[in-house]
Amino acid sequence: MLTLDIKLKQETIMNKKITAALLASTALLGSVNVAHSQLTMAGYTELSYISGGYKIADGIVRTTTPNGGTGTANASNNDIGKQVGSEISLRFTNRHNLAGPLAGYYAQAMAELRRTGNVWEEKGVNFGPTNNTFVLFMEQDVARGNEVTRNLVPFVGQRSSAVIGAGPGLVDVLDSSSGVGNYGIHFPDVAGGVLSLSYAPNMASGVSSSTNNANAIANKGDRVTESQSRGSVGYRNSNIKLGLPGTLDVGLGYMKGSINRANGQDPKSVNYGLGYRQGPIAVGVQRFKNENPTAVAGGNNDTVLNYGLTFAATPQITLGASLTRQEGTQAAIKDPDDITAKHFSASYNMGPAVVVLDYMLISNANYVVGQDMAPIKARFRVNF
Repeated sequence: MLTLDIKLKQETIMNKKITAALLASTALLGSVNVAHSQLTMAGYTELSYISGGYKIADGIVRTTTPNGGTGTANASNNDIGKQVGSEISLRFTNRHNLAGPLAGYYAQAMAELRRTGNVWEEKGVNFGPTNNTFVLFMEQDVARGNEVTRNLVPFVGQRSSAVIGAGPGLVDVLDSSSGVGNYGIHFPDVAGGVLSLSYAPNMASGVSSSTNNANAIANKGDRVTESQSRGSVGYRNSNIKLGLPGTLDVGLGYMKGSINRANGQDPKSVNYGLGYRQGPIAVGVQRFKNENPTAVAGGNNDTVLNYGLTFAATPQITLGASLTRQEGTQAAIKDPDDITAKHFSASYNMGPAVVVLDYMLISNANYVVGQDMAPIKARFRVNF
């Protein structure tokens, strides 16, 4: 009995220590006292290796490309700089079911520590009914509005534009939620699909903007650096049957911006796509057009057409291939050198860990004639 009593006391002390540690961790998210049983944490650590080659051949080289970059050339063949990179994600979510007059509603806080430099990346506060008919949100860098329709083409691991970042000049759908503070309303189930509306009052308010930023007053609302405000709407339904053996995936998104400086061009983006899933196979096609992505006086556009296919060969192995064609115009003149990207990928899923391999063949990168890239990327991710 004495031994049992000692063990029980030891377990009680240990439980108190664990409870204190959990309560201390929730203090990072705010000064409100929360029940630690509602706090969830998820995350991963990922290491990647990038290599490959690129070629810049003699030919016509644009001084300024439609997407705002610059092109230079010297007839040469080179290797893409070898790099070992990392990404770390820790996501904390705490949901409270409210009482009293607001019984049947909830309030939720979320914060994600991601990448390097101890940056709190995605953050948000939500409010809505517990039956999830709608969500009112104020967030930073969470996919809302037309961003819920950004990836309508199936892919393995990463979409083509994200494999090595902005280097090749491949663009994404312009939205109102990536990397900025925005607010709006999100409907999880409208005719079986997701409907999301988002508004970003200041695209210069990024993930590092605080709740007491004195610069907002000193710079008259950050108009010195403010690029624009944006509003967007997106609808996606991934479970359309129509009597088919598989399911259809349909999406439509629209974004409109407003420039707050002279001689600027308001940005706009329209995207739509269609996918189909049957057993281990998924296919999709998506088209979008970004108007005035850099808001320069002359105006410029990027029009992108994506095709994609994935195949789950086994429960662990998935293969994927996609083709991207990107056309640019500047001052209503079509660029003669479209960007073409072929993307091949494979993943091996081990449950809490996954390995992904990507290989791309990119022609006329950054709208430079003859500038070709062939990046190779290997990623190893392990969940916490």
